[in-house]
Amino acid sequence: MGEPDRARECFQQALAHFVLSGERSSQAWSTNGLGEVALFTGDAAGAVARHTEALALAGADGARHQQARAHAGIGHAHRALGNPDLARTHYGQACAIYTDLGMPEAEEMRTALAEAPAA
Repeated sequence: MGEPDRARECFQQALAHFVLSGERSSQAWSTNGLGEVALFTGDAAGAVARHTEALALAGADGARHQQARAHAGIGHAHRALGNPDLARTHYGQACAIYTDLGMPEAEEMRTALAEAPAA
């Protein structure tokens, strides 16, 4: 909604709550949100770090939707960093998971794959 500072604060508060309660998939959700805020504010390297954390959390919990979201975020961040091969790799992984889950985000990832420049 164009308020990255407020979004960051909300995701950090949510993450603190989910850490205390031990809800790993919710921790992945919050951490992915922090990654999205980082990319929105121009911190692509920070976005990679946050989405990579989220991917680990989601993998440990089996939260496939959050795994896909993390891969998509890593792909977007690598694209912003000028790493098209890494972007395509993560877009492909996100697309595969979203497709398997029957989620509409799969089409977004197909588009991202088609638009990602070849190295």
